[in-house]
Amino acid sequence: MKNKRFLNLIVVFFKDTFKNKAEVFFTLLFPVLFLVIFGFVFGSMADDETIENYTFAVYGTSDESIKEYFAPDNVIFYSDYKEMENDVESGKIIIGIDVSDKENIKLIQSKNNENVNKSQWAVISAQNYLKKWITGLKENYFETEQKKVTSGRIQGNNLDYVLTGVIAFSILTGGMFSVIRVFGNYRKLGVIKRFMVAPVKPWEFVLSASVNKIILNLFSVIIIIFLGKIMYNLNYDFNWFLMLFVSVSATLGMMAVGILFLLLFKQTESASNAASLFSTAMTFFAGIYFPISFLPNFLQWIAYILPIKYIGDMIRYCAGIEEMKLSVFYGLNFTFIIVGIIFLVYASKKFVAKEN
Repeated sequence: MKNKRFLNLIVVFFKDTFKNKAEVFFTLLFPVLFLVIFGFVFGSMADDETIENYTFAVYGTSDESIKEYFAPDNVIFYSDYKEMENDVESGKIIIGIDVSDKENIKLIQSKNNENVNKSQWAVISAQNYLKKWITGLKENYFETEQKKVTSGRIQGNNLDYVLTGVIAFSILTGGMFSVIRVFGNYRKLGVIKRFMVAPVKPWEFVLSASVNKIILNLFSVIIIIFLGKIMYNLNYDFNWFLMLFVSVSATLGMMAVGILFLLLFKQTESASNAASLFSTAMTFFAGIYFPISFLPNFLQWIAYILPIKYIGDMIRYCAGIEEMKLSVFYGLNFTFIIVGIIFLVYASKKFVAKEN
C-alpha cells in the first residue's frame, strides 16, 4: 500500500511539473538553448584533426633558397614592409620577418592577444629556421614537433568541453530551483498542508518530490547528449553507469544548495532571485564552459569553492575527455549525496513536518 502511495505521489509531481511551463522550459529546454548558442559560438574553434603548416612573411630579401630552410612551412616574400605588417595584424600571416639587416633580424607579431597566443609556437619555429639560414646548416638546431595530447580516454575539443558544461548547468538549475519551488512555492500556496492532511508522511513527500526531479534531470542530460551528438558529431565516449551515478549525486547536491537559499532568505521570491544570481556567477567563474586558466589569476580561486566546478569535472571524466582519480571521483559523489540527504531530511522537518 505504501509503495503504491509513493508511486502515486511521483506521478502527481510529474503531472504538476509538466503543468508548469516555466519549470519544463528551464529544466529541459533552456539547457538545449545553451547548447545551440555555445555550439555556434565555439563550433569554429573546434580542433582540427590535422595540424596545418605555418605561412611566414619575409621582407628584405628575395632569395628563394630561404624556402628550403623553412620547409615544411611556407614563405611569402614582401617588398612592402607596411603591407607585411598589415597582413600579420589581420592574421593572414602568422609571423613577419624583417631580414634586411642580418645582424638585427626582427620578428613581427600581431598586437591582437588572440593572434599572439596562436603564434607562440610559430616564433620558436621561425627562430630555428633563421639560425639554419644564417649559418647555412641543413640540419635543425633542435627538432620541433606538434602533437595533440589528451588528458582523458579520447581527444576532446572545445565543443566537447562546452557540452559537458551545459550538462553541469542543467543539473545545477534542475536541482537547485526544483526544491525552491517544492519547499518554497508549495508551502506558500498551501500545497504541502493539503498533502499532509492526506495519509502522507513527510519523508514520502520529500522523497517522491526528489525522485521526480532526479528523473527529470536525467531526461535533460540524455536530451543534451543526444542532440550534441546529432548536431555537432561530438567525440565524447560516456561511461553511462558513472554518468547515471553523477546525475543522481549532483542533483542531490544542488538540491542542498537550493534548500540553503530557502534557509538564508525567508521569502521564496528572494531565495529564487539569489539562486539566479548564484547560478549566473557560476556560469562565468566555475570553468564549466571554458578552462579556469582563461580567468585572471586573482579570480581563479573562486572556481574552487563553487560546487558546479566539480560537477563539470566529474561529467568530463564520465565523457572520457579528462582524467580523475577514482578516489576523488567517488569522494566527490558521496559528498554530494551525503550533503543532499542531510539537507533534504532537515527540509522535511522544517518545511513539511511543521505543516502536519
